[in-house]
Amino acid sequence: MRALIALVALSAPAMAEPMTIDGWLTVETPAAIAVSDVHESTFRTGAMPAVGLYASHGHLAIGLRGRAGALRDGPPPGNHMKDPGIGGLGTIGVAVRAGIGGGWVEMVGGGGITGTDRVPIFELGVGYTFAVGSIDLGPSVRYVKIVSEDPMAALGTADLALVGIDLRFGADRAPRYMPHTTFVAVEATPPPSPPEIVAIDPDADEIVDRDASCIESLEGCPIAPDIFVVDDRIVLDERVLFDVNRARVRGPGREALTAIARAWRAHPEWKRITVEGHADVRGSDAYNQQLSQLRAERCRTTLVKAGFDAAQIDAVGYGRSRPRDPGTDEAAFARNRRVEFVIDRRSSK
Repeated sequence: MRALIALVALSAPAMAEPMTIDGWLTVETPAAIAVSDVHESTFRTGAMPAVGLYASHGHLAIGLRGRAGALRDGPPPGNHMKDPGIGGLGTIGVAVRAGIGGGWVEMVGGGGITGTDRVPIFELGVGYTFAVGSIDLGPSVRYVKIVSEDPMAALGTADLALVGIDLRFGADRAPRYMPHTTFVAVEATPPPSPPEIVAIDPDADEIVDRDASCIESLEGCPIAPDIFVVDDRIVLDERVLFDVNRARVRGPGREALTAIARAWRAHPEWKRITVEGHADVRGSDAYNQQLSQLRAERCRTTLVKAGFDAAQIDAVGYGRSRPRDPGTDEAAFARNRRVEFVIDRRSSK
């Protein structure tokens, strides 16, 4: 219990971030062993798989879990007690899970049915997951407490140990941050800074334009506050779109992408857009490449939902290979962690 409280406490700072909810599914495939005195001699090892649906923010997740299975029939219990046969059990409960890295601790409380007896159940579990292809999987160990006032119920009050494998589907798969820092000297020419804004708003759209030509062309002009088209590129800092080391687009980021979609519909001369993900020089090549590609793809998906034609948008991640600023201070790192939207105005043939 103390370990769970400590993990929940560590998750508290994450709640100060903008609310980003991830939904995912777990499938548990454990062997079940009765460990209470009476039941370990009455039942043999069985199986009690479970399925759970979760919603998570940061380190904390809340879910609904269902379990169904049975212990195999063992020797007669003796003392003229009725042989219960197999020990069937079905449960449903609310789960609270706290995790750091790949490890997690979970508590479940709810109700169950064993035979005809309705019983409260409690679970405590620990485990670890790691990425394998498109899913996460790993070992888990759980303790299950079944409380019954009927000593002749199929299980009665019993203690079970569950040992098996958990599979997780649909979780946000942004790679974990690699703590090792590597600095790479790369020469690059920073693009021009956004032009100085003069207070002109000829089109009454509540956005201050650089000059009256912004009505016809967006070159050097804002399509939303702090979002400019410069040399056929729209450049957004990663903090506008994402939480730290995450690939899911934040609420403010979705608003920025919606503004880009509006500009796309207003400018039919924009034939294609390429979404480019970029990272700073810290961390490994593999980590930065994976994160930048995933971020570009998430932006593309959001733009398609906002009305873009999917056939006219590409997504590519460049990792740390194309920095805007060759410096090695925090300001340079911030400028290099970005997503660029490259506009192709060429006429289709």
